[in-house]
Amino acid sequence: MKLKQLATFVALATASASIQAADVNVEPGVNTLQTAIDNATEGDTLILSTGVYSTTNTDDYFLIDKSLTIRAAAKDQAPQLVDTITLVTDVVTDHLILQGLTFSGIESGFNIGAFNGSEPKGISNNIQLLENTLAASANINVAPNDGSNMSLTLIGNKQNCISDGNSNSLYLGGVYQNKGINKLVVAGNQFCLSNGFLYIESEGENSELHFVGNYILSQHPGTSSWGVISSDDGFHTTNIASNRIHQEFTWNTRTYEFSDTGQYRIFNMKNIPGLPVVYQNNIFTYDTSRITGTSLPYRFSPIYNIDEAIIVNNVIDLADIEIWQPVTAGDTNQPPMFDGVPTEVSGNLILNYGDTIFTTEQKAFYKNNICFNTLDDCGAEQGNLNSDPEINADYTLQVGSPAIDAGRENLAFSDLDGTRNDIGAYAGSWDISQFDAQRAIDAKGPYIYPLIDAAKSVANGEVKVKFVSYPRLK
Repeated sequence: MKLKQLATFVALATASASIQAADVNVEPGVNTLQTAIDNATEGDTLILSTGVYSTTNTDDYFLIDKSLTIRAAAKDQAPQLVDTITLVTDVVTDHLILQGLTFSGIESGFNIGAFNGSEPKGISNNIQLLENTLAASANINVAPNDGSNMSLTLIGNKQNCISDGNSNSLYLGGVYQNKGINKLVVAGNQFCLSNGFLYIESEGENSELHFVGNYILSQHPGTSSWGVISSDDGFHTTNIASNRIHQEFTWNTRTYEFSDTGQYRIFNMKNIPGLPVVYQNNIFTYDTSRITGTSLPYRFSPIYNIDEAIIVNNVIDLADIEIWQPVTAGDTNQPPMFDGVPTEVSGNLILNYGDTIFTTEQKAFYKNNICFNTLDDCGAEQGNLNSDPEINADYTLQVGSPAIDAGRENLAFSDLDGTRNDIGAYAGSWDISQFDAQRAIDAKGPYIYPLIDAAKSVANGEVKVKFVSYPRLK
C-alpha cells in the first residue's frame, strides 16, 4: 500500500513538474513572437533580445490567449515591437506582464478590452506594464468589459516626445464602454502626451488610484470639458502625489494661440461624495514660449474640480500667463483657478498667476500657503504668507526662506528630518525628491512606492500605508 501511494505521489509530482511554467527565449523576426505565444503554456515567460518583432496577423495585433510574462532579456537589450499587444476575444487570463519592451511602431502599444466601439477583446485580471518604452504615437488602451476585480500597474515606463504628427492617448479604463479598473497604480513613469489625454475610469467597491512619482510632459492644452488628465468616475482612494507636471501647449516647432473663451485644465478628477481626492507634493510648471496671438484665456486650472479635495504641499507656477480681465462696467471675470469647495488647501506655493486664485467661500480652507507675484494674494490669516518664498530654480527652499517650518503644524505631517512641515513640494513624508530619484537614469534599486488609504488616513488621523515594489531589469 505504501509503495503504491509513493508511486502515485511520484507520478503526480512528475506530471506537475511537466506543466510548470518555463522560460522561453524568442529570437527577433516576423511572427517569431506570435509563434512563441501560441506554443507557450500558462504562466510561461517569453524572453526577447535586441531586434524587431512583428506579426502578419489581422490588424497587426500580437494575439495572446493565456497568462504570460513577455520581457527583455536584460536592461541593455532592446526588443522592438512594431505592432500592438492584445488579448484574444473573450479570453480572461490571470495575469499579463510586459517588461523592458519598446513599442516602436506608429500607433503600436497595448490595446486590451473593447475600445472605441471595436470588437471586444479579451481581458486580464492583473496587468503589469513595467519599464517599457513607447513611441510618441503609441497608445495604452485598457477598456475592460468588467473591471470590478481588475488590477493595472504601470511602473517605470517611458514615452518618447519626438512627435510624428499622430496623436497619442492613454485610456486606463473604458471611456466608451463605461467600465473601469478596480486598482490602478501609475508610478515612476515618464509620459509625453504629444497631442492626447490620459483618461482614467474606476470600477468596483474599494477602488484605488495611486498616481505617484511620475513626470508628465503635456503638449496638449486641455479643454473646457476635459483636463489633460481626467476621470469622470471617482475612486474610493485617490492619491495623486509627488508628480512633476509640465505643460508646453503644443509639440515640435508649432505655435499655439489661446482661445479668448478658453479654460485650460490639467487634472479634472471627480470624487465620490465623502471621499476626497488627495493632491500632495506635486510640481506644476508651464512653458509659454510657443504662445502667439493676442487672445487671452479665461482661466487656468492645474487642478480643476476641488470639491472635498485635499491639496497640500504642491508648487503651482503659472509662469506669468496673462489672464483676461474685465475692462467694461458690468463685465464679470471667469471663476478663479479652482472650482468647488475643498476640505483643505495647505502648505502650497502658488506663483506667478495673473488672476483670482480662490473665492471668499474657498478662502476659509486656505492655511499656511504662500502666494507670490500673483494678482490675488493668499490673505494674511491662518498662517498664509504673501512674500518672496526665496526658492531655487528647482523649487527647493533657500536658507532663510520664510517657507521653512511654515506649513501644517500637525506632527503627523512633519518633514523627513522630524521638523515642522515646510511649505512646498519637498516637505513631509511625500517629499518629491525621493520619487525623482527613482526615475533617475542611474537608479539601481527596486521601484518602491507607498500606497496609502487616503480617505481613511484623512478621516481619522491614522496613516495606513502599504507598498508596491518591483525589481528593475538588470
